[in-house]
Amino acid sequence: MGIATALAADGQVARSLALADDTSVDRAEAYRSVCEALAEVGRLAEARVLSDRIRDEDERSQALAAIAGGLAKDGRTQELIELVAEIPQRYRYRAEDALLQLVETLARADKAGDAVEVAHAVGASHFMVKALAKIYVAHKG
Repeated sequence: MGIATALAADGQVARSLALADDTSVDRAEAYRSVCEALAEVGRLAEARVLSDRIRDEDERSQALAAIAGGLAKDGRTQELIELVAEIPQRYRYRAEDALLQLVETLARADKAGDAVEVAHAVGASHFMVKALAKIYVAHKG
């Protein structure tokens, strides 16, 4: 799906979506690729709207994980937590890197309470251990 992705990254979202709507391609995969490209260039709102058009749970969770990465980079804690809650539990691991990045950023900014809140939002014990380790290292470092 390189062409649709390249078009989206170049700001040609309408052309990208037209290509994605072509019946000869897997629409869910195409939309996911476009979402990832939009998220990569910081166009999170557009990626978010497009992600709602993806019906395949697997492809949608990948798109949401890409958007989560952008939200983490921007430090948008509450939006990130709400977005992760939309990802089915079995796919939440895809957003782990973005969440850990946010936890570390918050902890380094002396916002340990917010970092713990993010860790709790995931709800998985293995993630909590990783997040608490990031918080500990940030405060010791």
